[in-house]
Amino acid sequence: MCDPLNSPQLPPRILIVDDERFNRQLLTTVLQDEGIISTAGGSAEALEAVRMNPPDLILLDVRLPDMDGFEVCRRLKSNQATQDIPVIFITAMNNPEEEARGLHLGAVDYITKPFNHTVVKARVRTQLRLKQQANLLSRYAFHDALTGLANRRAFDRLGEHEWNSCQRQSLPLAADPAGC
Repeated sequence: MCDPLNSPQLPPRILIVDDERFNRQLLTTVLQDEGIISTAGGSAEALEAVRMNPPDLILLDVRLPDMDGFEVCRRLKSNQATQDIPVIFITAMNNPEEEARGLHLGAVDYITKPFNHTVVKARVRTQLRLKQQANLLSRYAFHDALTGLANRRAFDRLGEHEWNSCQRQSLPLAADPAGC
């Protein structure tokens, strides 16, 4: 029997954000078998890449020239469309306070440079597996397992989203069918 919610998985998309070209190339080489890799050399480029094609995982340097990685993470986590994308900080900043700050902002891991290739691969695999499981759980929670159609929970979530949107824009939730 075919399960409409259990469709074939696409390879995960990983975004590497680092202002050092060497680091981007090294991480791309280390992670090339883990998914589709894209890179960004700065914060603005990274935020645009996430907006255009949200990745499944972001590896983010803390020290970036245009905006630090902590601010990038804060922006991602404050946006409903990107808040569930796991962020792993990869940085030369080996300071427990900075690590705690990154984790407090919502990062799922913090890896210091120079890093061990095997450890980076293992941590990336773990986060990608957790992301895949969360996505599957969400699909099962909001869709009927037999038909694949949205269920009542999905309707309630969409209704709440639309209600909040109308409230922000001072618009009615429904139009008057008589046109009055």
